[in-house]
Amino acid sequence: MAGATTTDAIKMAEQLADKDRLVLIEIGGNDLFSGGSMDQFARSLESLLSHVCIPGRTVLMMELPLLPDRIGYGQVQRRLAKKYGIYVIPKRYFATVISGANATSDGLHLSDAGNRRMAQLIAEVIRPRESQ
Repeated sequence: MAGATTTDAIKMAEQLADKDRLVLIEIGGNDLFSGGSMDQFARSLESLLSHVCIPGRTVLMMELPLLPDRIGYGQVQRRLAKKYGIYVIPKRYFATVISGANATSDGLHLSDAGNRRMAQLIAEVIRPRESQ
């Protein structure tokens, strides 16, 4: 949902079923742009993760692209990812997706082509590594 914040994502997470085994969290950018406090972001993200992280479910979270004065948001993400045992996909991966031709509808939100590229990237991230 365009314009969603972590608070909105909590409501969406309540609709997940126990059988949903893979969840990708791509949220927080609107929290940054709205001028909300980092403390509110931390509380909302923790609430979101507490709803989403259940045994048997794989959760991935996109790392936020941050300006130098917003580094604390990234620290919150990493701290909570460690606490809940979730994977953080580095922002450089997202940058490769949105830099491709026709990847976004507005320079930020993914188009159909961008969503396909993102799905390929996620598949690469979660694919079990073969023993060498």
